[in-house]
Amino acid sequence: MFRPRDQHLYVRGLLLAARGEDEAAIESLQRGLRVTNTDFGRVNLELARLLLRAGRPMDAVQILRPLERGWFMESTNLHNTLTEVHEMLGRAWDQAGVTDSAAVHWRRVTTAWERADPELEARRAYAERRLASGL
Repeated sequence: MFRPRDQHLYVRGLLLAARGEDEAAIESLQRGLRVTNTDFGRVNLELARLLLRAGRPMDAVQILRPLERGWFMESTNLHNTLTEVHEMLGRAWDQAGVTDSAAVHWRRVTTAWERADPELEARRAYAERRLASGL
């Protein structure tokens, strides 16, 4: 299993985020990303979540884009699903007000989770509501 040598920065970032210290958490996670598209993909996802909370959707999009590329899903990104990445991109584009891009990602989420396990139902329903709203 892949373990980056800077994993302590990831764990520290999660701890800071749990304490509500978002800016410090963002800084820690950014330090943990040596190269955005070849690193531990969970860092990107958690960093994007914090960037959205901080009102920085375009920064989140830039962090998430490498995760949606197919080859990356076969390497170090085994800790995420592609649908999770599309869900986060849908949120980021939504927050940025780019409705056509948001719709593309929400559509992928609803399609992928059409027959998902019950624990994903609320997230799939949210994506459907976003699409139905016309964004």
